[in-house]
Amino acid sequence: MKTSFFLRLSIISIAAAIILGAFGAHALENILCPYCTEIWEKSIFYQLTNSIGIILLIILQKQQIIKEKNTNLFLLLMGIILFCGSLYTLAIAKSILNEQHWIKSIMGPLTPIGGTLLITGWIISIFHIKNK
Repeated sequence: MKTSFFLRLSIISIAAAIILGAFGAHALENILCPYCTEIWEKSIFYQLTNSIGIILLIILQKQQIIKEKNTNLFLLLMGIILFCGSLYTLAIAKSILNEQHWIKSIMGPLTPIGGTLLITGWIISIFHIKNK
């Protein structure tokens, strides 16, 4: 996949995080319990910081500081989707659906898988740094 693909998706992810932040603050203000609001806000934080991080990695690739291999970008993007997506779903499920067990059993395992993908993506990025 081309770097421009990851750049576009990262920018979309930033916009989505802003939309979800506003949605959480206004539409879900009286729906989410305090604990679920914290989960929602954590998800927004991780989505924003990792999306900006992907853009930073792309800039470093273009400046030839990091090798242009997109494995790390793919892992980071999948990590954002799985980690943050599962947190958003779990926050809503706990507040609105009274934590339906089947949702938690499906989404619960996705959170650590997504987190592991994020960590792995960042660690792989270390090995992509060029020795100058």
